[in-house]
Amino acid sequence: MKKIKITFILLFVFLLASCDKPRCENQNSIYTNNAIHSKVYNDELTRELSTEEGITYWLKEVIVMDGKDYLQVYIYNANICTVGQFLVKDWSSIKGIHETKGIGYRNAQLQGFAYSITYTKTETILNFERLTRIID
Repeated sequence: MKKIKITFILLFVFLLASCDKPRCENQNSIYTNNAIHSKVYNDELTRELSTEEGITYWLKEVIVMDGKDYLQVYIYNANICTVGQFLVKDWSSIKGIHETKGIGYRNAQLQGFAYSITYTKTETILNFERLTRIID
């Protein structure tokens, strides 16, 4: 009976640990010293995203700012450790996230995460387009 309890506890701990996002520490001062929605921050993020491979995306939260819906997403690979803020205009590929305002999906991996970029003189806007799978 004691072996079963220990096995169950170890399995439970393993499952909890396997469902979490990677841990890392930001090394880029641009992310530390600028607001997530600033042009400087997003210009740096788009520059890094265009040159890096093996990037993973993990849901942080859903927010509303100035009447617009955004996904805040943890962005990781060997060289990047930051959060991006993506404007959402079409919730069709992530209805569950929209309906729950992200609750229950936090720290879920977002596979096939696709976005576009809108550049203006005063803003760089990251636009969420779609994703193929949520691993929670």
